[in-house]
Amino acid sequence: MMKKIISLCLMLLPLSVIAQNTDAIIRNIRSEYASIVTNKDKYEQVIIVVPPIELFPYDGEGDDPDLSRKITFYIENVEIKLISVLNTWGHWIYREEIIEYYLKNSHVFFVYQQLKDIYLRDTEWDERSTDVIEERFYYHSNECLKHLTKRVSGKLFEVEKLLQKTVNVEEDCINEDIHSKIHIYNEENIGTLFERYHKYEKELKSKRKY
Repeated sequence: MMKKIISLCLMLLPLSVIAQNTDAIIRNIRSEYASIVTNKDKYEQVIIVVPPIELFPYDGEGDDPDLSRKITFYIENVEIKLISVLNTWGHWIYREEIIEYYLKNSHVFFVYQQLKDIYLRDTEWDERSTDVIEERFYYHSNECLKHLTKRVSGKLFEVEKLLQKTVNVEEDCINEDIHSKIHIYNEENIGTLFERYHKYEKELKSKRKY
């Protein structure tokens, strides 16, 4: 019986070590995130406003559905620490999406995303029905370690308080939808954003020559 108990303990030991390592990495990610948030206003900011993108033809009713995008780069000593993307579009529903990419040595270690749907009706702006989804992704070596979500619904004026009161729910990092989303974050989006930043840098240097 004692041998069986010892064998079981030895089998569980690697899982315990992995859990401890993951917890330590998550703590480190939160520390890096807090440092960037604290120093955010001290960083150099480069703002790029992307020309509106037509999502579908405007039929003359509701709001203009074109997608507007503003990208803000936060830079410390030439190193990009944070890329914040604000997307807004709407028709009968006004949508606002915020995606924040937190970086260290040009690698994403944390992503925050908030999608806010405001239903356009004949009521005061603050009274309009609103749905909000928040997602948080923790990365290590380009792998997702933790994925948290939070969903609230209410009037526009009250959703921020509801978000503060609502507990995050942990989601599986390896299901198909999330995996494809992580793939996009790490490769397509970040690569495109870096391209835009470097293009902006070249244009800026070109203007300085004259």
